[in-house]
Amino acid sequence: KMLKISIIGCGNIGSFLLKSVKNKILECEVVSVLDKDVERVEKLRRELNMKFNIARNINELIKNSNLVVEAASQDAVREYSAEILESGCSLMIMSVGALVDNEFFNRLRDICIRRNVKIYIPSGAVAGIDGLKAARLSRINSVSMTTRKNPRALNLPDSSKKIVYEGSAGEGIKKFPENVNVAATVSMAGIGIENTKLRIISDPEINDNVHEIHVYWDFGEFKIKMKNLPSKENPKTSFIAALSAIAMLKRISEPVEIGT
Repeated sequence: KMLKISIIGCGNIGSFLLKSVKNKILECEVVSVLDKDVERVEKLRRELNMKFNIARNINELIKNSNLVVEAASQDAVREYSAEILESGCSLMIMSVGALVDNEFFNRLRDICIRRNVKIYIPSGAVAGIDGLKAARLSRINSVSMTTRKNPRALNLPDSSKKIVYEGSAGEGIKKFPENVNVAATVSMAGIGIENTKLRIISDPEINDNVHEIHVYWDFGEFKIKMKNLPSKENPKTSFIAALSAIAMLKRISEPVEIGT
């Protein structure tokens, strides 16, 4: 049975998902798309020659959908998630930084249990999430993450290379909400946002988005380094984050799952 999805947000990731469905990279049906910029959605629908509904509200978005993909913003997660889950739709969240609010996260989790739905969080722009989830079943002693980006991707003026944040992942996500959703994913898979150490470096000499993760646990350690080209449309987002969303949707819809 083909997965029926609706999408919130028609920016970099949302439009990439639509193009992937159009080009048969992703086998699913797009039912509806919701975006504040209705003209942009209409233009994309014409360009792709697709027949999805342009939703004006959440009720229109969730109608006839199995799953909603949030690809808009942390504000959209906070505004729409509870209503989507209460309706009986599962939800994929790309702006995972919104879930660092424990009270909000627990509220959504309770709705999932009561309504028998799920929240899906793709790995995004990092590798190693499977290893973190497995190591957590023993004991993880420490998780540290370093993110390096060009100042433009951090909305900072060009300057010399410098550390712009060092501390807990929780505070770093609040200071740079559009840039370090990966830190939220790493924290949730591992030892939590307050125990995960985060360093953010602004470096005008690089164009890649670089993420390094170092994990110590009872039976060893592992290091992961990702150098990702930023999306052409949005330098804050790595292209692999959009591919991660597609991989997650394929995992949901296909009969065989690979990985933890």
